[in-house]
Amino acid sequence: MAILNTSFEKVKESLNKDLTIDDLDNILFNFGLEIDSYNLEENELKIDITADRSDLLSFQGFIRALKSYLDIEKSKIYKVNKSKYKVKVDENLKNIRPYTVCAVVKNLDLDDAKIKEIIWAQE
Repeated sequence: MAILNTSFEKVKESLNKDLTIDDLDNILFNFGLEIDSYNLEENELKIDITADRSDLLSFQGFIRALKSYLDIEKSKIYKVNKSKYKVKVDENLKNIRPYTVCAVVKNLDLDDAKIKEIIWAQE
């Protein structure tokens, strides 16, 4: 299992709900997740993420899924456009990595923390 590190306050603020840690624990249990640990003094929350839910490895993905599950906000449907970009994969990699997925994402405001989160999620 992977661990999503965040803060309890950030979760409550993002959900716009006044929850106790027990409330969140029950919600997560019903959602198929569980709290690994919670440090009240540091307000550090660690949530176990199963291998089949890589979409929850980023805080944004986690909150988006939780909002949808709790009927707070429906998931957005993103428009995908055909691209003129081409990805060239060396023929020697065919047996090592037979598939690749790429995306061009524009108009994002990325700071150091967001870039680190993207790198952590892909690892």
